[in-house]
Amino acid sequence: MPYFSRTPSEFWQRWHITLSSWLRDYLYIPLGGSRHGSFNTFRNLVLTMFLGGLWHGANWTFAVWGLAHGIILVIYHALEPITKKVLLPGIVGKVVAAVIFFHLVCIT
Repeated sequence: MPYFSRTPSEFWQRWHITLSSWLRDYLYIPLGGSRHGSFNTFRNLVLTMFLGGLWHGANWTFAVWGLAHGIILVIYHALEPITKKVLLPGIVGKVVAAVIFFHLVCIT
């Protein structure tokens, strides 16, 4: 049930397991993965999602879709230390996080 995910990472793990594994193993890790600092990690996330968008089709809409998901991943990764401190406790926090992320997915 990917639409109940609270983060982009969780969404992609639930959505298309084989594609997510392929993108990680053959694009993200060869690009350098999360090594060599935050900038390179964020660049690799955006490039991986951009190329994943192009994999779906050679059209500018797929490229924009991939870039949007890459940017969402970067924002969630960058804000992770802050959001862990201010999360609502228990089930309420999980529901709020899922509702927010669901709307981001629908917009993209």
